[in-house]
Amino acid sequence: MLIAVVGDTSEVHLLKLWTIQAPEAWELAQQRGVLRADGRRVDPWFRYPYRWLREQMRQRVPGATGCYPVWAWHTPKPDLRSSQYRQRGFRCVRIEFEAPPESVLLSDLEAWHAVLNGWYLPISEGDRCEFYLRAARWGMPWPRVQDCLEIVYGTNPGDALDPVRMELGLTRAAIWHEIRSSWERVFDLEALANSDYWYDIGDPQIQETIEQVTLDQVVTVDHFVAR
Repeated sequence: MLIAVVGDTSEVHLLKLWTIQAPEAWELAQQRGVLRADGRRVDPWFRYPYRWLREQMRQRVPGATGCYPVWAWHTPKPDLRSSQYRQRGFRCVRIEFEAPPESVLLSDLEAWHAVLNGWYLPISEGDRCEFYLRAARWGMPWPRVQDCLEIVYGTNPGDALDPVRMELGLTRAAIWHEIRSSWERVFDLEALANSDYWYDIGDPQIQETIEQVTLDQVVTVDHFVAR
């Protein structure tokens, strides 16, 4: 959608987005004048990848503060006949809103699961095999970020005096950084869309995160019951 700016010859391009929320969240947003997330319902297992995403938003989205974001869909528009959004029988709302591209962070839904699970995010089958072969030589055949954290940071100050642990710690730190670096590919939508590893069939599903949605950004609200 293109909106003409009064007094300016330039145009502002707004993204059309959709977020699925509980009716209570929408009611609270109407009271406050803004839809926000608080992170209270984030599974403890996922708090580390969510914290990573908030760091990425601070780096990539101008003015972002690092709060828990509102999740929405960019592509495709959520089909209310689908069963993927909430458990069957749950009352929900689909909120359509518009936002400037610079205020949101787009990411690939399928690739995001690598981040959620702490896995390496490959760009190709060859890249995946090479990483796991390296990791296996380091004694970690199926590494995840969560596996690295304790030994990287240690739980006992005396552990730092153990040369074996120090060497293992450095190795796992290297794996940890390589995994974390690979996660940034989740934002490279063009590379993922062109990758046979990710999309040999089907079309990408693009999600977005935004720190808040104000009521003046809302276009339509559809109430539905999850199937």
